[in-house]
Amino acid sequence: MTSNNSYFVIKHTPSNSVQMENSKNLLISRSKSNSEYAEQLKKRLEEAGFNLRDSALDECIDKVIKQEKINSGETEDLKSLLQECIDWADTLVVIIDKETNKENTVSVEAELANQKGRNIVAVLLPECSDNDIPEAVKGYVSGGIVSSKNLQIIDVISGKTEIWENNDGTTRTIPLTGKPKKRKC
Repeated sequence: MTSNNSYFVIKHTPSNSVQMENSKNLLISRSKSNSEYAEQLKKRLEEAGFNLRDSALDECIDKVIKQEKINSGETEDLKSLLQECIDWADTLVVIIDKETNKENTVSVEAELANQKGRNIVAVLLPECSDNDIPEAVKGYVSGGIVSSKNLQIIDVISGKTEIWENNDGTTRTIPLTGKPKKRKC
C-alpha cells in the first residue's frame, strides 16, 4: 500500500517481519515535520521487536527528566539530555526530510552517537536531496543510507545488511563526505 507521500507501508505479517532475538534500542532523530512517515516507520519497528524513543517528541528527554538525571530548567542540559538518550540507544535512525537541516538536535545526536560508537542509519524521504542532510549526519552515518521506499529498511536498521542509496532508491556511488565513517569499537 502506498500513501500520498510515496512511502511504502508494509502490513505486518510473519512472512515480512524481522523478529529480533534480543530487543534493540533505537533513537529516532528527525524534524517535527515528518510525523506521518515517522509514525509509520515506528509502528513497523515496534512490530519487529525494537524499543523506540523519538527525540522529536521529547519522549527521550522526558524520560531522562523523570529519572531526575538532570533538572528540566538547565540549558547546558540539552546536550546532556541527548547524551542520556544516546547512551540508551544502540542505533540512531535519522529520518531526513526538507526540514532536517533546521533541527539542531539532529546534528548533536549524530555527533554524540558517533562519539559513543553507535550505529547511525539515515532514512531519506522522497522529497529530500543530499543538501537536506546535516553535515554531522553526512560525516558520521555508518550503517547505511536507505530510501524510505526500500522494503529492506528493517534489515538495514537492524544491522543485517548495509544499503547505500539515494532518495529514489538508486545505488549511491559517491559517499556523502569522503568515506563513510565506521563505528568505533
